[in-house]
Amino acid sequence: SLLVVHLLRARVVTRSMGAYHVFRVVLSFLAKTMLEDHPVALPPPPAGGGGEDEHEHEGEAGQVHAVAAARFGRHFAWVLADSSAGVNYGAGVTRGALRELQEQAARSLRAIDSAALDDAAAFAELFTTPQPPPLKYDALFSFPFPPLSGPAAEEAVGKAR
Repeated sequence: SLLVVHLLRARVVTRSMGAYHVFRVVLSFLAKTMLEDHPVALPPPPAGGGGEDEHEHEGEAGQVHAVAAARFGRHFAWVLADSSAGVNYGAGVTRGALRELQEQAARSLRAIDSAALDDAAAFAELFTTPQPPPLKYDALFSFPFPPLSGPAAEEAVGKAR
């Protein structure tokens, strides 16, 4: 959602676009942008909560972008900073993960654009195809149990028969 806010402020996404079109624009941005070379910093929200021209704050947005790029760019593969340039939400993303994200976004666009797939098949391809656990979860934990011995082992073997 932070990326969508960035694309909205950059006028790549508009409020009149439907969810499907926004999804395609985000995928296209992810697939075609070298994220490690393109820091993203959210601009400060407009003061007053509305009615103002969003474009009045473009100077502030440029300053936030420059501060975020300078502060985080040399330490992290991807910069996705908040409007204060105090938090980098992309800090835990590695270069390898960025490349994988880019490849998967391109693959998703190809599935959506495939003439061989209708909308239902493209949806199934993207969202319901079983994936291996490392692609589904941020972290995997494995807890090896010590081998059973004594009466507990005999009881377990007896139940297994």
